[in-house]
Amino acid sequence: MKKTTLSHNVKKSMVISLLLSVALIGAEETMASASTAIFPDAKGNVWEWCSDGYGRYGSAAETDPVGPSAGAGHARRGGSWLDAAGSCRSACRDSYVLDDRYSNCGLRVVSMNYERVTFAGELKLMRSTAHLYQPQGHKTYQYSGFSRKGGNPDRFDCLYVEDGWRVVADHKGPGVTTRIWTPHPRELVSKGRSWGDIRIEVDDKILFSGPANEFFVRGLLPFTDPLTTVRFLDPGHATAEREQQGEKKWLTSYVPIPFKKRFRYMQRDVLYCNINIKALPQGTEVESYWDIQWNQVQKDIEKTAAVWTDMDVLAGSVARYVRTAKTVVLPALETGGSRRVVVAEFKGPAIIHGVRFKTKEAAAWQGVTMEVTVDDQTGPIVQTPLDYGFGSRQQRTLALGQSRDGWRYCYLPMPFRRNCRVELVSRAAESAAIDAELFVEEEATLREDVLYLHSKANEGTFRSKVDRFERPDLPLSEFFYENGYRALDHQGRGHLVAYLDLFQCQPELDEHVYIDDERTFPENIWNGTGHEDLFDQSWGHSPLSSPMASGGSQDFKEVNVKLFWNSPMTFRTAIRFNWEWAYKFGVPPPLDAHFASVVYWYE
Repeated sequence: MKKTTLSHNVKKSMVISLLLSVALIGAEETMASASTAIFPDAKGNVWEWCSDGYGRYGSAAETDPVGPSAGAGHARRGGSWLDAAGSCRSACRDSYVLDDRYSNCGLRVVSMNYERVTFAGELKLMRSTAHLYQPQGHKTYQYSGFSRKGGNPDRFDCLYVEDGWRVVADHKGPGVTTRIWTPHPRELVSKGRSWGDIRIEVDDKILFSGPANEFFVRGLLPFTDPLTTVRFLDPGHATAEREQQGEKKWLTSYVPIPFKKRFRYMQRDVLYCNINIKALPQGTEVESYWDIQWNQVQKDIEKTAAVWTDMDVLAGSVARYVRTAKTVVLPALETGGSRRVVVAEFKGPAIIHGVRFKTKEAAAWQGVTMEVTVDDQTGPIVQTPLDYGFGSRQQRTLALGQSRDGWRYCYLPMPFRRNCRVELVSRAAESAAIDAELFVEEEATLREDVLYLHSKANEGTFRSKVDRFERPDLPLSEFFYENGYRALDHQGRGHLVAYLDLFQCQPELDEHVYIDDERTFPENIWNGTGHEDLFDQSWGHSPLSSPMASGGSQDFKEVNVKLFWNSPMTFRTAIRFNWEWAYKFGVPPPLDAHFASVVYWYE
């Protein structure tokens, strides 16, 4: 802004007119680029009050840090007409308390031009990987019948009852329903039915009403295997809650159901269910389910179904990538410690689209971790145990698992700008030889806001009748945030794409996820109904290979895998992913609980 001497009255009128400093950002700009110096003439106008928390920067380099999530102060930048010229720059910042008002401080209104969301576009996400390392504008919800009293079973609660229907999900605003999971016990037979009745409404019109199997297994595109599935199980034993023995069956659908203004899911009977919804920002243009031109999307349905059937997301593009192969020899360690061996090093910009390992020695997986360091960072951002961090030891998903010929693979893309080093770190006492293959897209075109893959491994045990809850005195509203197995507790901005674990306990333990400023239960937007339910199973774990989930063990012998592929779990400032130690609030667990987990996310 040009420096001019003004009278007090002129300054006062100028302040009034500039209390709201508006800068509209074009369709090609994003929220991230809105914070860069693309409006140099706005500096020195009024201070720009930001949504970022205010705090000291860390010693390591960061891109677009969002600051602490707690505290009253929010950052302001850029100086104002009242300040000296040296303050009129983006790097100049301090903080204001949100309850205060100042005559020289405003804010920026950002006009986001979101790409139109279509059914065909959602199908493409289900068979590709490029969206995983791009920023996401949605927010992920899980609706279910979880006990609002912190108890079990998690099927008796709902949002409300309407004309005899138990409404489990009622989501307003534009969005896409990305997963529907519901089991139906044999006890329904005593009522003269094999399946419970469900009702699905899209934009205030009934999409379906009737026995659940008729919706999930219609035999017509898109409601066909593998996008929708029905599974059966006869466990031969009752659950911890003494529920009905005998044949169990459950249904899962990943068919995307886009809606413009409202989605409702309801059921007549008291049944378990999980409904996952990708909530889109207001103003996003959405092709409603009712507007889909089915003759135009049949090929997209068939393409997605083919990739999900083969469960090989690289098959259509692997010929374009450079294959690097190496046999890594890990020496024996006699005195403890660890030994680090470089698998491969690359120059960027590039993307590692796939990493896989194979060995003839089953014991070689134990005590070996893959570490990935990119772009001159001081430490690895991916730290994944080969034993359980690559998914199931026998089963498969689209991105993580073990192939039929014995390769343990990770097909989550790893983009980098300048350089990348992949290493194996061994803490094993025995020597081992492990074959490695990497598939790299060289000279890749990366967006300015490209995100990096991260992973974190963790382990925890709660011994029944020995251990105590971390904070046993807390009320229910705070209990699950502070108590439980913490698979991930991270501050930053990104989205979670995969969760894996070895698990031993009763499967009724639920996950409770707290995103950004969420701290209280049940106001947080993601609560589970049982460990196996997250992995598209029911009444315990059984062997399973499927595109979005795999595994089959609650005795610490097999890895359980869940992908959040078509609806990554987004967070802006923080995420805490907890599991219950006990399935009843405040009551010690009847069995020991043991978790060893890996979480993958982009940031």
